[in-house]
Amino acid sequence: MFDDAPAVAKLTASQVGTHKGGYFSFQPLWDWITEAEPDLFN
Repeated sequence: MFDDAPAVAKLTASQVGTHKGGYFSFQPLWDWITEAEPDLFN
């Protein structure tokens, strides 16, 4: 699909750092989504 996908993945990993860093970066978005869409998983 994207020829530069591996390069984008490497760049993203270098910016986020660790799995833990990714988790904490995503957590506020997850909280917002699940609050805005309470029926998301029903």
